[in-house]
Amino acid sequence: DQCSTYWMGVKFAFTGHAIFMVALTCILTMLCSKGILDFSFDTSIGIVAVGTVFPLVFSVQSGFARRERALGALAGLKASSITVYLMFKTWEKEGTGKWAEEAEKLIAR
Repeated sequence: DQCSTYWMGVKFAFTGHAIFMVALTCILTMLCSKGILDFSFDTSIGIVAVGTVFPLVFSVQSGFARRERALGALAGLKASSITVYLMFKTWEKEGTGKWAEEAEKLIAR
């Protein structure tokens, strides 16, 4: 099963379009090298830094915000389950504790 999953991943990664793009990138990099066409130009590192750092910082902040929302939702779920358990434990008319035991089994899962 792992072998078939691996093979599916390899087929997904090495499509005709991906192989074409890798080959084109390698050929153009070779053409622009010092020995062949000798393309060179000065570029500001600020452009690269802004284009790299801003999306990276934005994605980290976005991920942290999603994590905080998920933790808040999980805390609400935990509080609600404890409330239901305590409701079953304290409001049972018969006083046997049967419903509290059932709720405790579900919460302990």
